[in-house]
Amino acid sequence: MRKILFFILACLMLFYFAYWRLPSTQDVVLKLPEPEEKTILVPLDSRPVCTTLPQDIAYVTGVQLILPPKELLDKYTKPANTDFLRIWLKNEARNAKSSIISTDLLLHGGLLHGRTHLANEEEQTQVIALLSELTKEQSKAKIFSIVPRLLVSDEILPDAWYWYHLMRYSEALDTSLTFGDFASAQTYAKYDAEIPAEIKAKYLNIFKASEIFNTKLLKLGSKADILIGQDDAAAFGLPRMTTERISLNPNASKARLTSGADELATLLVTKNYLDKQAAKPKIYVQYADSRSKFMYAPYMSMSNDQAVREALEIIGAIEVADEQSADIVLFINYGNDNFKPNKNTVQSIQNYLVQEKPLAIVDNSQNFDTDELLLPKLISENIELNKLTAYAGWNTLGNSLGTALCQAAVFVTRKAELPQELHPALYGENLRLNINRFLDDYYYQKLKHASLAHDLYVNYIDSRNLDPDDKTMVEHHLMAYTSLRAHQILHTNLGRTPFYKQEGKSYYLTDIIHSTQLPWNRIFEVDIKAYPKFGVK
Repeated sequence: MRKILFFILACLMLFYFAYWRLPSTQDVVLKLPEPEEKTILVPLDSRPVCTTLPQDIAYVTGVQLILPPKELLDKYTKPANTDFLRIWLKNEARNAKSSIISTDLLLHGGLLHGRTHLANEEEQTQVIALLSELTKEQSKAKIFSIVPRLLVSDEILPDAWYWYHLMRYSEALDTSLTFGDFASAQTYAKYDAEIPAEIKAKYLNIFKASEIFNTKLLKLGSKADILIGQDDAAAFGLPRMTTERISLNPNASKARLTSGADELATLLVTKNYLDKQAAKPKIYVQYADSRSKFMYAPYMSMSNDQAVREALEIIGAIEVADEQSADIVLFINYGNDNFKPNKNTVQSIQNYLVQEKPLAIVDNSQNFDTDELLLPKLISENIELNKLTAYAGWNTLGNSLGTALCQAAVFVTRKAELPQELHPALYGENLRLNINRFLDDYYYQKLKHASLAHDLYVNYIDSRNLDPDDKTMVEHHLMAYTSLRAHQILHTNLGRTPFYKQEGKSYYLTDIIHSTQLPWNRIFEVDIKAYPKFGVK
């Protein structure tokens, strides 16, 4: 019996030292210099993707983003204080060299409120006048505006009862006018008759008001960089029709019309930096499955290939056909019914990492299934995730693309700019950004979100409208969950192998301290902030 116990103990110790214990290192603090330059950011809304993410990317570039006070920003169903926001912007702009401004926050109080708030002519005139005045003082102002999404707001009743009807009505209207086919005309007539006139008029007027405002905004295109995106859309529908009508305006050539919403501020932060450095990173684009190149991902109004080209053009990057001459490999996995990542896909990633090629992964799924994602395959094969230049797997391809591409472009450009002794800090900060994405995009959104929503539902808790006690309870639960996941991923090759080597020194990730909170009283998004610890050997 004693021999058996000794044998089991020996096996456990062998497992611990061989597979679980992290390498012994000496603690080291890795920190980039504090930013010296300041840029104003009027965000799309108060969610982390629109505030924290662009701030993180800007910090790597050596820029501090100045945001409005929190009390002026939106809070889910409560819109931002637009009157005081405009006063704040007017005052702050006098002391700033550059600004990145969301018109939706100034006009509607946030992205969600742009789906329901019909801005009148006086409100539109006030915002245009403020922006016109701002562009006279700043030559580097960047302004972005969003065409509302295809679906109506799911918080507004009775509109939400007709969300499917309005979606089909919108798509059929566009396809019938585009192709003139009988089937689309019949579908349009069917839903046109079923939707109450007042709800239909409200839906149409939102897009009409957006077209009027954005047409006015185009006139500022010669004085500022204007970017007009689309919130969650599709190949056909009123968002696409509205954008096309805007594009026919004589002033449209002075602006850029694209898809996406949440990622636009991060794209403009990156463009600001690359323009200042006169840098045009060379990008080699590779798809895990070449067939996905011309597919339309959920909530996108353009194909994957077109979305990639748009993002490259916005930040000023150049696509190259030869991976050897590229500064960055942009690897796009779009898992779907016809393709799921396999060993060959994992091997492709491993080959790039062996070559030490800067690699940014965009990891998306058509059906939002984990089997269609690349990251779980990389984890199971123990690929060195700490060698990735960037990773993103948001729920939309546009968000993921904007995040991974911007992070990678900023990283390689900043590396060429910084002295050698600051490279460990740059790699450490970049790893922190990737850890945020691993915990948020995969472990929370793909593995936890759906089951959490179900658990709350069966306990008669509305996951879209948590009361303060339930919100606190959910946050405690999520903190325990993400702590476990952070500990698990730390003991893969994320922490067992060095993420950077320099002059005989190897730098390791030694711990992942983090916070997990719900920014709003719903579980749709989570705010995860990692504070990694590092060691040197």
